Formats: sequence, C-alpha cells, structure tokens
Amino acid sequence: MKNLSKIAIILLIISQNVLVGQNYKNTDWCIGLGFNIVDDNNHRFDKLFDVKDSWNMAPFPSRLNIEKIFNYGLSIDLAMSYNVYKKNNLIQGKISNYNRNYFATDLLIKYDLNELIGETGWFNPFIAIGGGYTMISADRKVSQGDVKTPAQNIITLNGGIGSNFWISPQLAISVQALGKWNASNNQGNHSQYAMGVIFKFDSRDAKFGKKKKPTIQTVIQNDIMELPVVDTTPIVKEVAPEPIIDTALENSIKLKAKQALIIKNANAFAEEVLFELNTLSLDAFGLKKLDQIATVLKSDLSLKINIVGHTCNFGTVEYNKVLSLKRAEYVKQELIKRGIDKSRFNKNIGYGLDNALYDNATINKRKNRTIRFEISN
Repeated sequence: MKNLSKIAIILLIISQNVLVGQNYKNTDWCIGLGFNIVDDNNHRFDKLFDVKDSWNMAPFPSRLNIEKIFNYGLSIDLAMSYNVYKKNNLIQGKISNYNRNYFATDLLIKYDLNELIGETGWFNPFIAIGGGYTMISADRKVSQGDVKTPAQNIITLNGGIGSNFWISPQLAISVQALGKWNASNNQGNHSQYAMGVIFKFDSRDAKFGKKKKPTIQTVIQNDIMELPVVDTTPIVKEVAPEPIIDTALENSIKLKAKQALIIKNANAFAEEVLFELNTLSLDAFGLKKLDQIATVLKSDLSLKINIVGHTCNFGTVEYNKVLSLKRAEYVKQELIKRGIDKSRFNKNIGYGLDNALYDNATINKRKNRTIRFEISN
C-alpha cells in the first residue's frame, strides 16, 4: 500500500505540472448533481453486483461536483457526496446494526479518451485518478455482546472510469465508477458509482459577468487607412492631354484591395478562435475574438462574406463535415448578435477534414478546429 501511495502522489504531481503548462484561455466550467451508490462489503469481486445486500444509496440526489476543463482533454473535478450505509447490509465484512452516515470529498484529475480515439459526437469516455477524504459514522451495539464499530476517517487513493453522454452542447448525463483505497491499510476499501446530470458553462453567460463593448483595433484601423487614396483632382497639363482614367475600374480595384485586407485581418483574429474537441460552441476567450472580428467586418458594410468551418482528423469524414458546418453556423449567429446584418452572409461552408489549415499529423492539428472567412462572389 505504501508503494501504491507513492505512485499515486507521483502521478498527481506530474498531472499538476501538465495542467500548469496548459493555455487557460480555452477552458470551461461544469457543475453536476446526481446520485451515488457505495459498495463497501469488503469483498473484491464475488459480491460486486450484490445490489440487495451490499449497495447503499440515499433516496435523494446526494452528490455535487464542480469541474474545470482544460486543453488536451484534461480536467480537474471536485466532488462532495453523502450516503447512508443501510441497516442489515453487509458493510466491511459484517452486517451493520444501524444506519451509518457516509461523507466523502474527492479531487480527481480526468483525461478525455476522445483525445486518443477521436471525436464520437455525443459520447465522451474518460479515466480518472486522484484522492479523497471519507468519513463514516459509528455503528452502535445491539446487545451487550456486540462490538461497536467506531467512526472512520479515511484518506483514499481513487481511480476509475466514466463517460458523459451529451444531450446538447451544454447538458449531459454523466456516469462514473470509482475504486477508493485506504491509503494507510485495507480497512475501508470500497467502490462508489455515480450517475447524474452536468451543465457546462463559461463567462459568456450574462449572470457571470457583463460583456465588454468591442473597441476598434488601432493596428487594423491604421492598415485600412494606409490603403492608397487616389487624388481625383484633375491635373491640367500644358503640353500633353491628360490620359483617360477608367474611374470605375480604379474604384473596383481599390474596393477589392480594401476588402481583401479586411478579410485578412478578420482571419488573423480567427486564428485564435479554437473549438475544443467535439464541441460546437466557444468559451469566453473565443467569443472575445468574435467581438474583434465583428469590429473588423463593420469597417465595410458592403462586404459580403462566407464562413468556412474546419475540424481536425478525429472522427469519420461524414461526422466532421457536419461538425464543421455547424461550427460555421454557430459563428454566423454569434456575429449577428454582435451587429453584423444577416444579409451580409451568403453561405456557410463545412470543409471537415478537407483543406486542412495545419498538418493533422502534428500537434498543430488542434488549430484545425476553427473557422475562416472568405469574400463572397
């Protein structure tokens, strides 16, 4: 058990260092509520599904968790749970005389297996490791000859698996199976199963903070102002007649150059608009970039645009086609909310795995989970 404790501590330190190195700009929060079942019968496998005599569950939602999602499939989850060891159930190898209260606080580091197996649409399996603190109240004597089971305070090492089943981009049903081992001895080793709903949110929700009004980017404004301006004042020459200038053609060239610069600047901001694996919405950082893109597009109200969606190479060709198109549609709706008239959007395009912006064989493949803008014909 001492070796197991050392291994767990080393894994936690490594995982913490990995998380510290993450880019925290593309993150989300989740909050969940559900039921938990505790199996503490002191048997390893022969009574694993002895529901009647070994499983304990409170008759109401009794587990609350808060999760912070980082990049590359990593997240930290803090869960608090309450349960009741039922009278006459098999608890730690003997029949319990009375109901016993169970309280647990657990901190887990999770890894989303979709980072390895590819996007699955609505199914997000994960593995989890961590630790926790468990308190179990005492069992009383029934007769003089009985031995009272004292209260227990246990430091546990935890490991398990689970999955989120997404009903919408914000709402999911979550299931999890966790093994919990006493860090000091074998007394109190048990399993805990959880099922509930989770809600994902970030700071774009109105209740969590006000949006800042977009400000015109000085660099972009200067770039646009530096476009060549033609002096239309007639030049009178004494010797040779003034050459005939096709004003319409000149204005057309000038307009195209300006619009090309606008799209270039919009795509410079879109370079940082990254979707997390298997998501259709953006976090607060991505939405801030859309504020800046909207400001750029407002510099020419005549500009018609297409929005192009991209994905990395996780998942099937068909799935990524649909996902990239939905990302483009999502960005369109967000830009409309920011004051871009819907008449300025001609069409959305979903490239999926085609026309990748970065090599999907490198770590830069995550940058393919984004959108781009094109001048519409």
